[in-house]
Amino acid sequence: PGSEPVADADFDGDSDLPVSVDQQIQRVRRIDQYFDEDHFTNGVKAAFPMIVEAFAAGDKDTLRNLLDDGIYQDFAAAIDDRAETGDTLSTEIKDFHDVSILEAKVEKNMLDITVRIISDQVNELTRQQAANDGKGAEPATVEITDIWTFARPVNDANPNWKLIETRIDS
Repeated sequence: PGSEPVADADFDGDSDLPVSVDQQIQRVRRIDQYFDEDHFTNGVKAAFPMIVEAFAAGDKDTLRNLLDDGIYQDFAAAIDDRAETGDTLSTEIKDFHDVSILEAKVEKNMLDITVRIISDQVNELTRQQAANDGKGAEPATVEITDIWTFARPVNDANPNWKLIETRIDS
């Protein structure tokens, strides 16, 4: 006796079978009626410079509202370390080349969406010692690929996502 193939919709997300990003997004939509891919990626385009520039400026209040507690602690520690040494950081997002979803999943009643953000940035770290020496190069615009993961509770009418993980794609 043969068995019927199981449709993708019958899986509960724990299958070891590979699933395309489009299928992952469809699953998220079935599970969370509020999820909208375009709204989400537009939100990332708005949040990304806010987070990057708040980090550079040492603006912990802004970061507190946009970051999950764990990553907030990491950002705050880096800001404190910079303040202790007297170093300053300035960042400007010049342009976005791409904001695309790499992975969309539901775990423990939370939506986790991982995105690739390719942007042109001008980052200038001024070390206190170098500033005292009067030496410093003009900052250049560089293309950076960030991989960020945002999360929010399933079926939460609040559209705000919190950043839970960051890394730079090398």
